[in-house]
Amino acid sequence: MKVLHRLALFRWIAVVGIGMALTSVADAQTSRISVMINSVSNKGCFDQFLFCRKPDMVVSVTLRQLDGVRVRCPDTAPVVDRDNISTLASCSSRLVDGPVDVVIAISDVDQSHLTDTPIPINKQFNMAPAGSNRNETEAAFQPFQTVVPVLYRGVDADILFTVTTTPVPPVFKSPTLSLSRPSFDPGLGERVLFSNRLVLADDTSTDYPSTTPMNVVVIPPGGAPLNLVTGATINKFFNLDWDGKINGQRAPNGIYTIQTRLNSGGVSSAQVQVTSVPTVFEVSPPTVAAPWNPRAGPLSFPYRLSPQAAVTTRVEGPAAAGSACTAGALPIAVPPHAMNLNAGSGVLDVELKGMNGIFLPSGNYCA
Repeated sequence: MKVLHRLALFRWIAVVGIGMALTSVADAQTSRISVMINSVSNKGCFDQFLFCRKPDMVVSVTLRQLDGVRVRCPDTAPVVDRDNISTLASCSSRLVDGPVDVVIAISDVDQSHLTDTPIPINKQFNMAPAGSNRNETEAAFQPFQTVVPVLYRGVDADILFTVTTTPVPPVFKSPTLSLSRPSFDPGLGERVLFSNRLVLADDTSTDYPSTTPMNVVVIPPGGAPLNLVTGATINKFFNLDWDGKINGQRAPNGIYTIQTRLNSGGVSSAQVQVTSVPTVFEVSPPTVAAPWNPRAGPLSFPYRLSPQAAVTTRVEGPAAAGSACTAGALPIAVPPHAMNLNAGSGVLDVELKGMNGIFLPSGNYCA
């Protein structure tokens, strides 16, 4: 049987609200753990040579996370020819993800090879509970979060140790959310992405390893905050996808503030403008890298359109030199193609085939 002391780290269940593409899972808590060996009293018989010589003790501590990952602490310095030792430092602010077991092992090492790496082990102490007939090389504990000395009596030794657990809250990498665009028109089906990272409060260069709940609010012009998401579970990097709707209704035009808030008090925010475009037709360059192989399929051009309209596409070229779009009049390489488009955002696909249905040869063209 193992002596267990409960580590009071809490896990939260998060529920996703409306309007954001986020996943709900349980979250853990990151902490830094320090372990101090207060004393070890040897009761075993080691180094047998006509009589039981005193052991050369080394204490090993490992922090075992719920996911099975082991965080190894440095072994204590060897204590030669002693039955009783005191005050040996072990773990010092080791970062762990969520509740852990503290696993302790004690070894008798070869004192004639103390400068070797690793030091040869003569025998491991039996860490089974005192009075047990079992032989166990490790004893596992679930320590209190507060600093409470733990006394464990084993077959070969009694050990008194203290565990200090310091929770490390998450903070936002930046107080300002990064956003994909400064303004957008929900009426055209446009959306805006907000993003940021979660890092350790005591080391902002390191991503926060645990999941954590986060709330998201939108603040209308001159209004009170409105909840978009409550208790969304976030891990390290996140993207928030807002469609410009509040409670299922399109937000009126204006400048809105999006705020992400952590239970630990961190806040990150950014402003975005909700607009309404009565008349617009914008076509953006393709997002693919040039040159494009016509046999790979049509070339797609992102567009915005309001109101609905008939649109015609054609391709001219090739140009002898320079840009085909500034070379003046060129032959029509792909015949005009008309289509009716609804208002909104989308992509225009341009098939790169000539009059005879054959793929265009290499060259510089203007669509």
